[in-house]
Amino acid sequence: MHEERFIETLYGWAAVRDQPTRDGARARANLAILRRGRGKTLDESVELYPIVEQYLPHDAPRWEAERLYLVASLFAAHLTPWRDPPPYTNFGTALRRYVERQVAADNDVRDSVNRRFVALLECDREELPDHLRHMTTLLAEQEIDWHSLLRDLRSWRGNVPHRWAGEFYRPPVVLPAFDDEREPAASVAAAAEPSI
Repeated sequence: MHEERFIETLYGWAAVRDQPTRDGARARANLAILRRGRGKTLDESVELYPIVEQYLPHDAPRWEAERLYLVASLFAAHLTPWRDPPPYTNFGTALRRYVERQVAADNDVRDSVNRRFVALLECDREELPDHLRHMTTLLAEQEIDWHSLLRDLRSWRGNVPHRWAGEFYRPPVVLPAFDDEREPAASVAAAAEPSI
């Protein structure tokens, strides 16, 4: 599908951007152009057309084009060192991981992120780019699954906000404590056995 190829191209540019080669220079130039599109409307993003339009079907509806332009500019501006794409998660997962890391340092983080997250979930399609721009800035050091973000934006008002909320508000997984004398596998097996 065109959008999978598009995201793979972005990851490819990110992987070679620091190389002192012609491909590295081209990747840096393309990512810089995409960064300049951050916060702009589709009509204001003419500089991005040569990069993004080749990944759109000829008869793509406007929202499909806006999705690609939005995700491309957010990807290029994101400061996290890119590795292999993370396993399938959603944007709610990335925010939950951010909060879990930050709460130890500042307990007010949870309330602040929660307010922003609720505003994101309640926004309409026209407000979505601004909310996502602010949230991806907040997640500057957190990996984001760009494949899933692009897919999720395809049907923004469908069940996407509900799925994101489910991941964000999911309680943390608590692993059982182990006795020093028992092996972890034995402890897990013993805990799983029903008592009679």
